[in-house]
Amino acid sequence: MLRREELVVIAKPNHRLARRQHISLKDLRDEYLIVQGTKSLLRERIVQALRASKIPFNFGVENVGIEAIKRMVINGLGVGFVPTMCVTEEVVNGKLVALKVADLRTDWNISMVWRKDHSLSRIAREFVDDHQTFTRCSADNGKQSQD
Repeated sequence: MLRREELVVIAKPNHRLARRQHISLKDLRDEYLIVQGTKSLLRERIVQALRASKIPFNFGVENVGIEAIKRMVINGLGVGFVPTMCVTEEVVNGKLVALKVADLRTDWNISMVWRKDHSLSRIAREFVDDHQTFTRCSADNGKQSQD
């Protein structure tokens, strides 16, 4: 596993939901939802949760990349679902707000896989090694701050 990530709803800072720390799926009723492509597992998770909740939903835009989702939300075309790591800069700069959805499973693990019968390139091996070092250091720092 490379890292644990969280899915959030992004909105413009002046959006009606922007001042709330947590929202629920029912809060997304009547919103134009901007989501990734039909083959995205994250999109499928969102669709399943909305269907299970019996909340009518409206995908305003589908099959777009994360950068396009962010631009559309900044331009007021709807709200989007994106991984937290993809909007850190925009949230810090006040261009977007990130909202946690209380009744949607929003966590997932990001992993890297490769075939056992193929060796990694030098760059890929360095990436894996660097990530493992970073993960160990982060875990050690977390233990120290708890002490």
